Amino acid sequence: MQKVLGFGGFFFRARDPIGLAQWYEDHLGINIAPTNMEMQPWESESGVTVFAPFDAETDHFPAVAALPQLKASLTQYGLDAATNR
Repeated sequence: MQKVLGFGGFFFRARDPIGLAQWYEDHLGINIAPTNMEMQPWESESGVTVFAPFDAETDHFPAVAALPQLKASLTQYGLDAATNR
C-alpha cells in the first residue's frame, strides 16, 4: 500500500485561530503559518507543511463543496483517492 510522506498544508476553521496556533507552537513545536519572509514554516523530515487555522466564520473554504468532483478528478488521473470506509 502506498503511503503519504507529507502534505503541503493543514487549513481548518477554529473559534480562536490565533490562540490555537500559538498553543500548537508552544506545546507541539508546530510553527505558525508564515506571514512574512522572516518567519519559518513548520518543517519535518518530509518537508514544509503550512499549519493555518482560520476564523470559524470564514468563507475561505468554498472548495469544500467541490470535494466529490476533486476525488473524481484524482481517480481519473490514476491516483487512489480515499474512500469513506
